[in-house]
Amino acid sequence: MALQLPLKRVGQAGDVADSVIYLRENSFVIGEIVHNEGGHRLI
Repeated sequence: MALQLPLKRVGQAGDVADSVIYLRENSFVIGEIVHNEGGHRLI
């Protein structure tokens, strides 16, 4: 399955954690929806 994704890998917990940290630390971003799916929606 991973080879079919645009990023050629399955996401890890750290990928989601990085997104959470970004949203938490960036005071300019509000009300954002982040899709952590490795580009699966592009297929």
